[in-house]
Amino acid sequence: MKDCTAIYELAQRLELETPLLTGDLVCAFVGEWNAGKSSLLNALTGVTLPARPTPTTKTLVRLRHIDNDQPKAELTDDNGQQTVLTGTEALEALQRSTEHLAEISVEAPGLEIPPGVVFVDTPGFNDDDQLASTRAATVQADIVVFVLQATGSVINQTQVEIFYLWT
Repeated sequence: MKDCTAIYELAQRLELETPLLTGDLVCAFVGEWNAGKSSLLNALTGVTLPARPTPTTKTLVRLRHIDNDQPKAELTDDNGQQTVLTGTEALEALQRSTEHLAEISVEAPGLEIPPGVVFVDTPGFNDDDQLASTRAATVQADIVVFVLQATGSVINQTQVEIFYLWT
């Protein structure tokens, strides 16, 4: 949390209006299908989320670093039922992000995520079935990373609307 306090103090020196963070700093990765959200998170965190050339992520995936040695995952289905997994099963649960689950939350010691920070991998916002959960994660996030493919990508009207309507 001391890193977050340093960010707040810097914002104050720059005279930016920023409330003091009172919980985790939540960073949501948002974009269309195949924009590279999961691939980017794989590279940043050292985790292995499914990343294929077809739309994959259908579930909100929350990632957090913990210091103890036992990974833990909580899977929430569409009816709100939770399943808790530990150990290697917890990390293997990330492969279930291609299924229709409401959320997967994973805490693991090997994740390259600063303490007090949560990364959220969202389904593509052009997935009508998951639009509400992606929007909720975006609106609730402290930071939104808008991911676009670098090759041949221009911001289209849908992306502009999402960016302006959700912020």
